[in-house]
Amino acid sequence: MNGFVLYIFLMMVSLSALADKKAEYHLYLDADFTGSRVSSIAIEQGIRTALDEVDYQIGGHRVSLICRDHRGNTRRSRANLEEAIADPKTLAVFCGLHSPPVLTNLARVHEAGMLLLDPWAAAHSITRFSMDTNWVFRLSLDDAKVGQYLVDYAIEKRGFKRPVLLLEDTGWGRSNEKNMMQALRAYGISPVSVEWFNWNLEELGSRIRLRRMLQAGADCLFLVANTREGVVWARELAAHAEQDRIPIISHWGITGGNFVEEVGLDSLNKLELFFVQPQLSVIHAPSVYARGVFEHAEKLFGEAIAEPREWQAPAGFLHGYDITRLLLAAGEQVRLRGEDAGKDREVVRVALESLEQPVEGLLKAYVRPFGSMQQMGVDGHEALRSSDYCMGSFDEMGRIVVEAE
Repeated sequence: MNGFVLYIFLMMVSLSALADKKAEYHLYLDADFTGSRVSSIAIEQGIRTALDEVDYQIGGHRVSLICRDHRGNTRRSRANLEEAIADPKTLAVFCGLHSPPVLTNLARVHEAGMLLLDPWAAAHSITRFSMDTNWVFRLSLDDAKVGQYLVDYAIEKRGFKRPVLLLEDTGWGRSNEKNMMQALRAYGISPVSVEWFNWNLEELGSRIRLRRMLQAGADCLFLVANTREGVVWARELAAHAEQDRIPIISHWGITGGNFVEEVGLDSLNKLELFFVQPQLSVIHAPSVYARGVFEHAEKLFGEAIAEPREWQAPAGFLHGYDITRLLLAAGEQVRLRGEDAGKDREVVRVALESLEQPVEGLLKAYVRPFGSMQQMGVDGHEALRSSDYCMGSFDEMGRIVVEAE
């Protein structure tokens, strides 16, 4: 009898070990850990904090996070995506700051049935590739709303009438041109000019073009740029005499890297610079829940993470944490078998569209944040609305603060 019991025990242990081996999921983060390292690390820290709170488990199964650096290159991002697709344990892929790699790979994402979670990239078409079975969910700003938000701020709150559109020449920049132009037309305003620039912008070219804009009578600049190019424009404008400087109304791409350090506080404090952000009140006046999350993050990362008020890319942490919380909630709502990640991705996708219980996040409590595109329309896979946005600026020490209403 004892031998039989021992046999059964060993069989159960073996089966359990086999089940555990199968029941493991991989999450990938495909982001720019080189040129936009600050935003990518912030996203990773947010994801890891949410995962650590549940002991790196989803639906009762182990999960691990695998980070890949695409360095802002769409081909490298495609290779990272293919790695995730080929991995039989992949449950979802997170993207990073840059929209172009996501836009380029959307068709492949949907062809493969790969769950793509977006905690930063803002191009409006990212979540609208398919109005049927849609595999992309975003908890971030949405350019379909950001353009209008920035224009409303500039025209209604600041009284500007002669803007210049200063846009990077990518899919992200072009989506912003479309939405900003539409918003300006509603006010009966035409921009003084629409200026396009490429990555790796040079100082001399920007200096000449900026001088031309100022001579044409521009009273503000709408800037759509990432950190490196934003630094160039900011430095060049700060170099002008005080009476010649005009305010910059910027998208949030400039906050994805070491913008303050590279511009320098002396130059930065000469500028009127405002940029859109998610609601950052949780950073400056955290709730009891948020304080617990921030303390947990500090225990995890120690000196590698600053006090929240000092974060250079707070949106990365906030969005990364919140969208992971939604993923975990979807995984708990359904039965994940751990035998076929492809089938489990479909189950999680459907669950994300029909979350039954509110999910506590840092930005807000999410009540049915997503729904099917057929029922909810173009915003079906957008967790945030323009009411979740605010305008930010840098204080004299280069810290991000929310502009007072």
